[in-house]
Amino acid sequence: MKQLFFDFPKDRASYTIADEWLLGDSLLVAPVLHAGTTRDVHLPAGSWYDVINNRIVHAGRQGVTLKSYRVRLADTPVFVRLGTGSSTDLVRAMTHHAQR
Repeated sequence: MKQLFFDFPKDRASYTIADEWLLGDSLLVAPVLHAGTTRDVHLPAGSWYDVINNRIVHAGRQGVTLKSYRVRLADTPVFVRLGTGSSTDLVRAMTHHAQR
């Protein structure tokens, strides 16, 4: 588990984010830590698979912050970084788990 800036040192926003982590090189987790139905989620550069919404998010070269990402307190936003060695297996596993 590591802070985003370890893998994305050129992403200035990653230095100020204290509630998102990378698990390995391909899995970004942004837990809901406060009551509410939305939270902001920052995705560094690249393409990411949004497990909850079953969609691909293109963060471009600069990264993108998903403002007011809709999520329930009981859910954990998880994103798979596409194009890594384990991304295909992770998407398959996360999709299978989400369908259960």
